[in-house]
Amino acid sequence: MDLEIINRLEEKINSLISYCNRLQDEKRSLEERVKELEYENGQLSMKISMLEEERKDIGDRVERMLQQIDGLENVYESPEGQVEQQG
Repeated sequence: MDLEIINRLEEKINSLISYCNRLQDEKRSLEERVKELEYENGQLSMKISMLEEERKDIGDRVERMLQQIDGLENVYESPEGQVEQQG
């Protein structure tokens, strides 16, 4: 009877050890995945920053072009505020 108890205890201990090993493997795997995702997040953050800067530059260029167009309209206006026909 004592031997049976020891065998059951040994099985339970082996099962727990196996379970702990699986948990450690899973933890390592998850840590690697976190590192990959953090790197990817950093890359995406840099890309977002670049795109935001590019969008701002494009907005500034569009604003300058609109100002140039407004300037052209002012050149062709007569003193009475009428647009003169060219051509």
